[in-house]
Amino acid sequence: MQTPGKWRNIFFAGIITLLSLSLSIAAVEYVLRIARPSNTGGGQLESGLFTYHSRLGWTLTRDWQGGHTHHDYQVRYSTNGFGHRGRTLDADEGDHRRYAYLGDSFTFGMGVNDQDTFTEILNRQSQGKKLHLNFGHPGYSTDQELIYAKERILQVEPNVLVLIAYLGNDLIDNTAPVPLQVDLAKPYFELTDGRLALRNTPVPRQARTAVLRRRSLADILLEGVPPKNDPLGSSEILKRLGYKPRAQDISRVLPERVDPSIDLFISLIAEMNRLVSETKGQLIVALLPGQSFVTDPASYSGQYQDYIRRNVLSRLKTKDITALDLGSELRSKFDAGDKDLYYPFDGHLTPKGHRVLADYFWHNLP
Repeated sequence: MQTPGKWRNIFFAGIITLLSLSLSIAAVEYVLRIARPSNTGGGQLESGLFTYHSRLGWTLTRDWQGGHTHHDYQVRYSTNGFGHRGRTLDADEGDHRRYAYLGDSFTFGMGVNDQDTFTEILNRQSQGKKLHLNFGHPGYSTDQELIYAKERILQVEPNVLVLIAYLGNDLIDNTAPVPLQVDLAKPYFELTDGRLALRNTPVPRQARTAVLRRRSLADILLEGVPPKNDPLGSSEILKRLGYKPRAQDISRVLPERVDPSIDLFISLIAEMNRLVSETKGQLIVALLPGQSFVTDPASYSGQYQDYIRRNVLSRLKTKDITALDLGSELRSKFDAGDKDLYYPFDGHLTPKGHRVLADYFWHNLP
């Protein structure tokens, strides 16, 4: 029979064990937070890649080479004499079937070396029979891409122009004079009575203001929505174990906050389709999701991207414009076990992610 003294010892031993465990968990949490890499910056990119442009905001500097160091990677980029990444259209290649890819940093291939971009993979697979040209510009949105297509890309008369629309922020950026993630001003279009009107041109030489730097996709989507906090969501330990904070369903606010940007996007695509048709080419729109759509579809960003994806696919179908659903492809690969398609902190596609895109385009482009 245990005496009261023994029970007291057991009780205090339990208290000491719980305190020790709590202190240990707190210490691990602290260390993990200190060691956590920042995912808010773009790393260290050698200067000179971007050149001011009065109509586009910026373009890529011609014949540039430089390194880019990030927590997730260490790579080098180079541009050709026309200010693009990768292959050029040489005089003896005029008869080759030409594919032009227009998009932002995902198309450019931020985070991978020159030979690992999906366009260069496609060029190697084509063995000289087709030419895949990379016109990706980091930070571009659909408005800049429309202007760039008219001024530069359609001059090479591509048989197929593939516009790669990034679901993460392209449609939001189309509505603003400054992108969410770039410290440079840009042109944009306003849609009034079904007509596109170009604004903010000539583009001013200005950086983002402090107020605009604090603007985020979450601010736009959740303004006025009562917060619903997940008390476990801030734990670094749980995050490392794969726990994802629970996000509330925001489907009821998406139509009001997203539909105007979808209307503008569809109008920009329709105008681009008209221009491409005049050169006897074909426009194909490829919808590329960000990491959250693939790995955490219930997140705010995942819900936002899925809403855009479904609505844009439906509306482009009614306009007889071909659209490719890269979101379903990447999510199916992820669900099948390919977990490293995106860099975890930077968010861009890894070399494996580019191989998935190359394989998809190889089998789905005309």
